[in-house]
Amino acid sequence: MNEVSCRVFDVFEKPLRAKGLSFDDIVKDTNVPAAKLRGKKERLDWGDFAAVMRNMRPVFSDDEYVAIGRVTLQIAFQRLSMNLDSIQLALEIFLQFGQRPDQVVAFALAFCFLNVVFLCGSGLLRRQQRGEG
Repeated sequence: MNEVSCRVFDVFEKPLRAKGLSFDDIVKDTNVPAAKLRGKKERLDWGDFAAVMRNMRPVFSDDEYVAIGRVTLQIAFQRLSMNLDSIQLALEIFLQFGQRPDQVVAFALAFCFLNVVFLCGSGLLRRQQRGEG
């Protein structure tokens, strides 16, 4: 049924290499080719995913899994933050050049959205990345 995206294995490639291993070592005794784990658009059945993760479990300690998860979240927050910064810039340009102040409703909505993006997006996410929030 292919429930699991192979994109999840991106975060394991570098830590595996640091231990002198590759996906070829991890997929032993499974029905999954190593090349499939590298394909971001590929998908696995849950049983195949569980078999690969079962092979990977002895490779990393609990602390290493937590560190890998932390890196994954940091990457996600950085992508989200960049997207929010782009939206903020587009709205600033919209407010400066594309909207007349006499059109109050659109101006007010854009201003509110700009504040939400600025306060929640940029500052909060950056504080979380630094471990302050």
